[in-house]
Amino acid sequence: MLKSRFPFIAILACIAIFGVLLRLVSYDTLPPHGETADEFLYPWAGMSLITTGVPSSWSWFTSYSEGTVYNKWGGPFRIVSPWLEKPPLYSLLSGSWMLATGARDFFDVRLSVLRLLPITLSFVTIVLVGALAAKVLTPATGLLAALLYATIPTIAVSNRFSLTENLLTPLILLTLLAYYYFLESKRKLAFGLLLATGVFLAVLTKQIGISLLITISVLLLAQRTWKMLGLVVLAGLAGFGIYYGMGIYYGWEQFMRVQNEFQQVFTSAGLPELMASLFSFSTVGRKDHLLFDGSMLLGYLILFAAPLWTAVEIHTASLIGAARSKTFALFLFPFVFLVCLSLVASGAGFSFYGWHVFPLFPFITIFLAQMLLNYWRGKLSPFTSLIIFLFLASSTLRFGLTIFDQNHQISWQPQLMFLLCIIVGLELLPHKLRVKGLLTLFIVYLAINVLTVWRMGLFIPGIPQPL
Repeated sequence: MLKSRFPFIAILACIAIFGVLLRLVSYDTLPPHGETADEFLYPWAGMSLITTGVPSSWSWFTSYSEGTVYNKWGGPFRIVSPWLEKPPLYSLLSGSWMLATGARDFFDVRLSVLRLLPITLSFVTIVLVGALAAKVLTPATGLLAALLYATIPTIAVSNRFSLTENLLTPLILLTLLAYYYFLESKRKLAFGLLLATGVFLAVLTKQIGISLLITISVLLLAQRTWKMLGLVVLAGLAGFGIYYGMGIYYGWEQFMRVQNEFQQVFTSAGLPELMASLFSFSTVGRKDHLLFDGSMLLGYLILFAAPLWTAVEIHTASLIGAARSKTFALFLFPFVFLVCLSLVASGAGFSFYGWHVFPLFPFITIFLAQMLLNYWRGKLSPFTSLIIFLFLASSTLRFGLTIFDQNHQISWQPQLMFLLCIIVGLELLPHKLRVKGLLTLFIVYLAINVLTVWRMGLFIPGIPQPL
């Protein structure tokens, strides 16, 4: 069995290694320093919790009655203690990493060291994207999804942020993969424990981890596996129990004031704005550095249409019946996540985009990979070529012209028309020639993506962290 899977595993490992190498290009300056000071929240909280037993970090919440302001790296940081805004897992992980690499003071934390942690996690994420897609769909879809996740510019740059979402994402993928193995394997207890552990760790990573608890609970409820459902719910409650236990230990009234202010700040708007902003604000962070990545825009479009094109596989309008279909979990989680995000972490403008939606990226690439494969195999309408042109070809051309024509000497309109003629013309060719032509275009698309990541400084200004 392992021998038959070796080619898939070897190729997937190579894709993941290549993805990591791409993420290491100018990783300490892109995203630029100052894109978000949240990157320092977690290592500071973790370092102080480990060394003093009390988490301290920066915050401008008025719920903290006292704080000391330090001016460093071009901006003020108000240090408060105990810092209780987020669950502790990523703080402990990033804090341990910084202490292990020699940091002894808050201002010893350097992005050049800190960002190696999420980049390492991205290797795991790429592998899990491929493994999950291969398990649910096909090995070809798995490899293509992993390749897209490794090379799409928005995702490659996003994976450099040292933020909770870049730990939450692989935990979500691992837990969903464990669910599929739980359904098929005779070792129910082993994979069930992995399910519970994944939910427990997700809840301890960020409050939005509750979306994974809800997703797995719905899936197990549909399977009527009551004991495992109880175990997963208990694991989720245990995660919340630890976080709220910290609140009791460090001061319940202070903890609840912080939580209430967090809700007031991040719930001033709701779901419609969240949906619109995914398409309106094509950024990797909260700053106004737009990156119009057609792969992401098309991926969102396919993601939101997933319940429609997967309906043919479900053959039932019943929620319980639908939940038993093999692909259901793939689009159940993204929608549960979006609903939870709109309820507990939306509003305040910037929360509608940027890193808050990083956990959606694997599902975007999985659905995009499946669509591209179906189109390549001739299973979709020829009019699909127009959709690919509008999203992928146009943004690829823009990326390419930005890289190769920095003096703007080439008019983009004729180039775009030429691309349209090629893409539409391929539909008129015999099947074998069409397949070869589409493969050639896809290789060009991948190459431009890789060059875009390599030359990202042409799209987003690279700013190093001051000394």
